[in-house]
Amino acid sequence: MAKLAKKTTPIEKPSQISSPKKKNPFKGTIIVVAIFLLILGYFYFFEKNQPTDEEKKATPTVSYPLITSLSQDVKSFTITSAQGTLKVELNDKNEWLIKTAKDQVADLSKIESLIKDIDSLQGYQQIDATAMNAKEFSLDPANATITLTTKDGEQTLYVGKKTPATSRYYVSLEKPPVKTIYTTSTTVDGIINKKADDLKWVPPTNTPIPAPTTAEAQPTIEIPTNSSQNDQNPSQ
Repeated sequence: MAKLAKKTTPIEKPSQISSPKKKNPFKGTIIVVAIFLLILGYFYFFEKNQPTDEEKKATPTVSYPLITSLSQDVKSFTITSAQGTLKVELNDKNEWLIKTAKDQVADLSKIESLIKDIDSLQGYQQIDATAMNAKEFSLDPANATITLTTKDGEQTLYVGKKTPATSRYYVSLEKPPVKTIYTTSTTVDGIINKKADDLKWVPPTNTPIPAPTTAEAQPTIEIPTNSSQNDQNPSQ
C-alpha cells in the first residue's frame, strides 16, 4: 500500500515577512516648529518695517509754491545769470519778442514751456535765515534772478548756490536782508541757463522735392507697314 506524501508548508524567511511601518514620533513636532517659525518671521519683518515713534512724530515733507501765475497773464519775464540777461515781452500782436536779442520773434511753444517750468517750481525745505548770513547761500547778492511780470505786478525768485548734500538750489523770494530761504529742484538750473537762441522762432525750411528720375528707354517695336507686307508676299 503506497504511503501518502506528507505535505509540508515552506517556512518564510524573516526578510519576507512584512512588518508594519513605524511612525516618526517627531513628525508632528517638526510641523509645529515650522509653523511657529513662519509666524515668528512674519511678525519680525512686519514690525521691522513699521515706522518708529520718532518717524511717526516727524514733520511730513511740505512743499511751498514759489512763483505762481497763469500763463495767459504773463506779459514779460527776465532772467539774469552768469549767462547774461534774457528779457522776453509780449507785444500788442500777441507775439513774444526777445528784447535782448534785437526783438527776435520767440517760439510760442518754447515760451509756454518755460513759463510752465517757472510756475512748477516748489520750495521743499524752509530755512529761517534771520540769524544767518545770506552770503553763505549766495543770495546776497543772488547768483541769478527770475522775474515774471503779470497784470498784477512782478514776482521775483532769487537763486543762490547748490545745496551741499543734494543737487537742489537755495532760493528766496526776498531781497537782502533775506529772512526765509527755501530749497528747490534742479529744474531751476535749466531755467537760469536759457539763452536767446534757445527760445527764438526758427521758420520751417522747405524741403526741395526731388526731380523725377528719367525713365529708362523702352525698346522700340517696329510695326510692319502694308508696303513691307507686300514686299514679303510678291505673289499677292
